[in-house]
Amino acid sequence: MGDSLHDGVFKTLIKLNNTQFKSVSLELEDILKKHGFHQSTDENLRILTRECATELLIDHFQDDAISAVTDIILHIEKKQPVASLEEHDKGKKLYKEALQKRFAVAELYNPCLEDQTQYLENGFVDLVICFSEWEKEEFESFLRTKGSPHEEIIANNSRQGSNIRSLFDVDKNGKRPKSIVLEGIAGIGKTYTARHILLQWASGELYQCSFNYVFYIKCSTITSSQANGCLSDLLFDSLDETLQSVKEDFLEEPEKILFILDDFHEFSIPDDTSLSESVAPQITLNKVISRQSLPEASLLIMTKPGMQDRLNSVDRLGTILGFSKQGREKYFANFFKTSERAEAVLKFIASDEDFCTLCFIPLVCLLVCKSLNFENNVIRCLQNTTQILASFFINISKNLTDNAQSQRLSILAYEGVKAKKVLFKEDDVKKHSVDATVVKFLNLVKLKDEDTAKTYYSFPHLIIQEMFAAAFCVGDKGGSGIVLLEEFINAKNEHYFFRCNMFEMALHNPSGFERMNKIPDQNYLLSTIRFIFGISNPAILEKLKLNPSPQMKKKLQEISKGAFSQRSDCKLQPFFWKCLHELHEDKFVQNVMYNVDSLSGSDVDCTALTYILLHSTKINRLCLKQYNLGYQELKVLQPGMEKISRTLKSLWIISSTFNKDGLKVFLSIVKNLRIEDIVLWENHLTDDFVEDLASALSTNISLRIVDLQLNDLSEGCVPALISMMNNCWTLERLCLSSNRLGDSGVKLLCEAMMNPPCKLKVVWLDNNNLTDSCIKDIVRTLNANSHLSVSLGQNSFTDYCTPSFVHLIKNGQLFGWENNNFTEEVVKILQDTRREKITTQKGHTT
Repeated sequence: MGDSLHDGVFKTLIKLNNTQFKSVSLELEDILKKHGFHQSTDENLRILTRECATELLIDHFQDDAISAVTDIILHIEKKQPVASLEEHDKGKKLYKEALQKRFAVAELYNPCLEDQTQYLENGFVDLVICFSEWEKEEFESFLRTKGSPHEEIIANNSRQGSNIRSLFDVDKNGKRPKSIVLEGIAGIGKTYTARHILLQWASGELYQCSFNYVFYIKCSTITSSQANGCLSDLLFDSLDETLQSVKEDFLEEPEKILFILDDFHEFSIPDDTSLSESVAPQITLNKVISRQSLPEASLLIMTKPGMQDRLNSVDRLGTILGFSKQGREKYFANFFKTSERAEAVLKFIASDEDFCTLCFIPLVCLLVCKSLNFENNVIRCLQNTTQILASFFINISKNLTDNAQSQRLSILAYEGVKAKKVLFKEDDVKKHSVDATVVKFLNLVKLKDEDTAKTYYSFPHLIIQEMFAAAFCVGDKGGSGIVLLEEFINAKNEHYFFRCNMFEMALHNPSGFERMNKIPDQNYLLSTIRFIFGISNPAILEKLKLNPSPQMKKKLQEISKGAFSQRSDCKLQPFFWKCLHELHEDKFVQNVMYNVDSLSGSDVDCTALTYILLHSTKINRLCLKQYNLGYQELKVLQPGMEKISRTLKSLWIISSTFNKDGLKVFLSIVKNLRIEDIVLWENHLTDDFVEDLASALSTNISLRIVDLQLNDLSEGCVPALISMMNNCWTLERLCLSSNRLGDSGVKLLCEAMMNPPCKLKVVWLDNNNLTDSCIKDIVRTLNANSHLSVSLGQNSFTDYCTPSFVHLIKNGQLFGWENNNFTEEVVKILQDTRREKITTQKGHTT
């Protein structure tokens, strides 16, 4: 009963503003005097707090305390006009309206970024805020990982973290925080979040009971200001003059004021000696920060990591981690207005792991959005990863390249990449004279390491560190970049040599395996080398004010040509597609690709491949493996395929995925090719596709090989195959292994091949659920076409077919028969027949 009575009285009093509470105190003083209380009580009433008033009311009115305070308030309302309260409310309303008008548009990072205007509340997406202390290993993983693992780390922190609505909630001890610091890397959305909180309060959506006034202060602006003024001048600067009433009464309840201090890391706190000599804004703000002024007010401080030591006390420390995967999806949906386009963008950027990973940073997301263009619902990327990161750096810090600190930072990044290090100790930073308080891309972090908190420095992410390292490699006249490139390519070539000679090595030089295992794994350099290419683009060099040596460009051309030579590992090709796309220097790429006639790669960005195809002149073989070939990907690839349509002879697509719309685009591409070989293995193709493929190839007068093994074809595709054979009279080889044609499908095919003109020379029918039922049709067809041979392995033929198989082997028309349902005796007969045939052929040759 006592607790509920106390809470009831206190809640009633806490709802009153300072003016109202003062009136209640005076009324309470009159009531207590009438009951004969002493003057000492009067003195207490003049400095009364709400807590003390609650105790007094309960002491003197006991169980009737709530009724008593309610009566007092009603009595005051009858005595006093409400005009002053209405005037106060009107002033606050005007202030909120002024905030909404002033801060509706998101702040530009850099005026050089054209068309960056965004209405903040139309596109705001909650950022993940983590309040738990990082373990060293966990934070290292956050810095190193890319793609899905990185998204999962953010997702875990999102589930354990907080949001802006609960920032000022009481903690587990029942204490409400008064000083909160939210730290985050450059571009992560600190200003974005601070202004959103301000607008949410101004629109009545956030902190309405907690704060009567919320003030936004840009510390970087205050630091550069030379004006003098009091606190109210500082807070209401540039707002409407009609807010004079607010300026006079906003301090009545200091405990209900929230100061949002943005860019705190750029605020320079003056020396104590100057405090009495000036009333400059820096001095005024410093008094609030140091709690010399308005200690009852709440502070929300947005800053880069490592600045909390500059504050007297911090109740809560949070880290803004950026967008979760869902947040990124919502941001794209807001930007492009539809979820369908957002989904297409996410799918598009997922093909580039570095590109995709860095989209946890809101500014990078914005730059990505600005770099994409929709043409007939197809995404065209106007910039590559290096160009977007260069824009990111320039937007964050205009004078980055003019600052000697950035050059020192690049050396630190390079040495970290070489040592596979993402966390730096203070000695590392001092070694290169890097001032972490000045450089925007190096952050101070405190991490738990063996139960103690230790201080480290880090880049926002390994990808950004790799970009700085690449900048050092390109600009270093000492040849560090050239050495790095040589180490990378030599290790790759040496490893490829061992792989190619593994069998011989196992027989004659087993110790070679030990040597092969000692070859350093250079994959950790992939992103750095890719950025070396990207930064070497003349436009990027100019933006970053780098002047590389001529030897660097020669080395890039040398290793690029080597990657496409027949002696090199073809697995390296897709990586160099990306490198040349990052470089984006047409004449350079044309020179590299001049004599290249074959391309092979798996799971690569179609944009990079298209760029390579557009700058090639002799490509006659293209092999793509493990691609997701939807409408978007194939529309991007189409211009490149059109460019090589006159030279391409052999097209291989293996273990890839088509969707319905993508198949239509693919078939339109094939229709305009004059290929000789088309190989489509393991792509889940159906009978309907074969019908469309036959139509697309119907005018091809060069086609020799069609290979459709490992798909989902049944007898339903046979009419289309027959049409293809009739129209493409140059067709010689047809592979249908590992499908579901069955006996009925093969009988239809045999019937068609009985009718001239059948030009087929080889047909593969392995693993097609064939039985003895179709053997007579096969034999009759082969007898009628002496130039035709067939493979029938991995089916269900039995000993019944022995005479037929022996006959075909002797005629040289059956070259595959293994793994059927033959007895051991029949297997031996067929093996002996094969050997006899081989011996006879050798004799004829001799």
